[in-house]
Amino acid sequence: MVLLLVCLVVLPFRRIDVRIDRRELRVTYAGPIRFRHVLARDEIESASVVEDLPAWKWGWGYRGSRRLMKKAAVVIRRGPAIALALTDGTTLLVTVDRPEGAVAALED
Repeated sequence: MVLLLVCLVVLPFRRIDVRIDRRELRVTYAGPIRFRHVLARDEIESASVVEDLPAWKWGWGYRGSRRLMKKAAVVIRRGPAIALALTDGTTLLVTVDRPEGAVAALED
């Protein structure tokens, strides 16, 4: 029963969807409740690639707090991430495949 409960809670968080268009960046990940972070392009001061975001440091899922700690991360695995420095002085990290493409899209 415990294993089944863990699977029902953990498995939906295995995928992060990052979409970038002319107006905004959307980070969506699903669980029992769908979570979404929407940032207007003018809220993003800069974007860069973090080559190896160690999961052991952050843990899995949504970690930190942009409001309280000035830094947050959406982590579902080890590896590269997009690091977003925002105009309000906070940072958001998101693990993704091929973050170079996302950074290039934000710079356009």
